[in-house]
Amino acid sequence: MKENRVHQRCIAAGLKYISKNEDFDHVIIMDADGEDRPEELTSLFNKSKENPSKTVTLNRKKRSEGPWFKFLYEIYCILINLFAMKKIRFGNYSLLNSRHINKIYDNSISYQINQLKKKNDVFLIAHSYQTPDIVYGVADSVSDSYSLSKAARDAPQQTILFSSVRFMAETAKIVSPHKTVLHPSPEAGCTLSDSITAEDVRELKSRYPGVPVACYINTSAEVKAEVDVCVTSSNYLRICEKLPGDRLIFVPDQLMGKHLAEYLAGRKEVINYDGECYVHATFTGEKIRSWRERTAEQGIELQVLSHPECDADVIAESDIVGSSEVLREEALRLGSEGKSDIMLITECGTADRVRAESENDLNLIGTCVMCRYMKMTQLEDILQALRDPRPEQIIELNEEIIQRAQRSLDEMFRLAE
Repeated sequence: MKENRVHQRCIAAGLKYISKNEDFDHVIIMDADGEDRPEELTSLFNKSKENPSKTVTLNRKKRSEGPWFKFLYEIYCILINLFAMKKIRFGNYSLLNSRHINKIYDNSISYQINQLKKKNDVFLIAHSYQTPDIVYGVADSVSDSYSLSKAARDAPQQTILFSSVRFMAETAKIVSPHKTVLHPSPEAGCTLSDSITAEDVRELKSRYPGVPVACYINTSAEVKAEVDVCVTSSNYLRICEKLPGDRLIFVPDQLMGKHLAEYLAGRKEVINYDGECYVHATFTGEKIRSWRERTAEQGIELQVLSHPECDADVIAESDIVGSSEVLREEALRLGSEGKSDIMLITECGTADRVRAESENDLNLIGTCVMCRYMKMTQLEDILQALRDPRPEQIIELNEEIIQRAQRSLDEMFRLAE
């Protein structure tokens, strides 16, 4: 609040867009809440003519609202100043010329990152759950775990920066051991990945000798080294049904495992583990049913799109189930078909992408859940890692672990394609 970050980021996003896409001489920064009076803008232009090389700022002289709103607004301003513990000026207009805006953009963090990427030949990968400034400002490839693991493998660049959580950066190193892999936020872990160790897998294998083990990609390199095949949310059903025998061990996601067991019922027994993603475990089928009832009363035909890391009762209530990339594509397709009332049961980053990329008006219903680990990485972290990476930001794995983990990932690529 003290730094007014939300307002500043909105303005910055707009300025960046017009600097890249529009031909202009001046830009006026103003609110869109009905308070600003267009007739006052003349004074801005007049003052700009007197000071052509400067950014011009003027206070709002009049307000358009009635006395009751003005009274409440004054209280709001007082409270904001109290909570922020500093004097904040309200009701300003600003006029900037194109030269100033281009200078701002050229000195921005995004610009510096993109320049360093070119200079050092770095391929920057970001998961869909990363923040929009990373996804749209600096990333070279944005997708789900499966697509990004292939992108890391196939990229011609010898340095990869993975804006994500730790296990994804490790996966990039496994499929590209000869490349340098940077991970800007070493503290960005994953509750699902942290729920299982290589020793846990070895104990399961000793308890069920000869039973194939499939692990979800949300696992450490050490776990991947102990299993027969790795899977992702886009291919786990297809791969697991191809495994030999009438039993399989699935780790670590118990919710995805429940869905897999139902899918393979009568064909294979699934021996499940007890890990879960805290984001997707939040959603319940009861909540979806409640939303369907309420929206139906308003004549809304709700389309529910869910990630397979959710519980089985959520999956049962869903119209479409798929990886984050599948959910994004399906939401955009539904919007293009006029089915605009959509509930996305997954992390908030997918909803951010759908809003940004849809050419149609969408009514996203319900609430998403934000992953605190996925949101740890900021542009500042990426810039620092590109300039002077710390030892803990460079992914280093034991050579034997890499070779053994490669086998499970190679098997995934073979069975999925």
